[in-house]
Amino acid sequence: MQRNKIGTVTLTGAGCGKDLITVKGLNALKAAEVVVYDDLIDKSLLNGLNAEKIYVGKRSGKHSKPQEEINKILIENANEGKRVVRLKGGDSFVFGRGGEEILALQENGIPYEIIPGVTSAVAVPEELGIPVTHRGVSQSFTVVTGHTASEKEENYAALAKLDGTLVFLMGVKKIASICQRLMENGKDKHTPASLLSNGFTAEQMRIDGDLESISEKAKNAKAPAVLVVGNTAALDFRKTVPSVSVFATSAFCKKFSERYVNTYIYPIVEIIPQEYIFDCKEYEQIAFLSSNAVELFFSHIDDIREIAHLQFACVGSETAKKLLQYRIKADFIPSRFDRETLLYEMPDKKTLVLGNENIYKTAIKPTNITVSTDYIVFASSAGVKCFFESGNTLGNSKPVCIGRATATELSNYTNDYLTADTHTIDGIIEVIHNDAFKKIKKQ
Repeated sequence: MQRNKIGTVTLTGAGCGKDLITVKGLNALKAAEVVVYDDLIDKSLLNGLNAEKIYVGKRSGKHSKPQEEINKILIENANEGKRVVRLKGGDSFVFGRGGEEILALQENGIPYEIIPGVTSAVAVPEELGIPVTHRGVSQSFTVVTGHTASEKEENYAALAKLDGTLVFLMGVKKIASICQRLMENGKDKHTPASLLSNGFTAEQMRIDGDLESISEKAKNAKAPAVLVVGNTAALDFRKTVPSVSVFATSAFCKKFSERYVNTYIYPIVEIIPQEYIFDCKEYEQIAFLSSNAVELFFSHIDDIREIAHLQFACVGSETAKKLLQYRIKADFIPSRFDRETLLYEMPDKKTLVLGNENIYKTAIKPTNITVSTDYIVFASSAGVKCFFESGNTLGNSKPVCIGRATATELSNYTNDYLTADTHTIDGIIEVIHNDAFKKIKKQ
């Protein structure tokens, strides 16, 4: 049923990486009834929203919907009285065609608001250690698109004369042409240049060179990418706090995100609940092998009195914390947080053991990436196997294992890894912290 009131459209920049959306933008998302979103956004921003989600992304010349149709979607939903958020990667007006959408809203009398976003023109170079300005090196920066919808070319004669930093967006396919045109117009061929690929992801990469060499060095680089030309490209202010990839089920990952800003979550193991019939009256004890097992067990319980007679054993502290969410304290946690120790040490009672062999199964989510973070965390031997069977490669990342079983599986693929002494998330964080600190002391 059509509403009598006119809705609103909020043009919101999502930023160019994980957690780079503004607080105001995040609040607008939470209040939205419709979200019209692009390709290059952090998809986790859409999780948990009570809103209709409409994808209109554009990537590498492949357009999901033409701009005119996107404008129409915004106008039609606003005319139905809905609160619409137009979520765009980076900032809406830095080569984001936000202006065209605002003009369409103005022409149709639609109320709108604009929330700025963090643009990749500044954020990606900063993430990979390049300041776009620096005292005594560069007093200005110029942002240029690497390609346009028209045939009109940038004024390379003017660009080549600038002393400041040049930042080219969306130019990975034309890097050779961009560099050649700058040199033809007088830019020194030895001017530092860096190609920054896949910023704010676990695959981010910085390739350094100069105008003469960078196109050959970066010929295999993947979009999205930022090309930085100028003397600041010779600087390297990259962080010394480690970056971490976590290959596990998503429930495992929250604490890493809280500890390390640059955490990239890849839940490559999908949890698939299984039809499993059990009668709690037949057992004296339940042994949980994971937090997922706890959650799925309680989804089977209709009346808490069914389990009043039971004692509960948990493989580790994280599983015990999950159990505590159901107002039940674990009766037993083993001295080492692994399956073998749990089954060996727990009380000798008639026990129902619940884990990924009965109450749920795991399946591989294909990923096929090369990881470039400092560390990569594996939460289980299944996660290790899934990682390599999905065609992923470690790159220069150092693997970190939660325990002996995970390390044993990983040894089939590499001998260079760390293992946590305490088989918990905190134990993994400690071993990463200690290893990273050693590297800093050596520098």
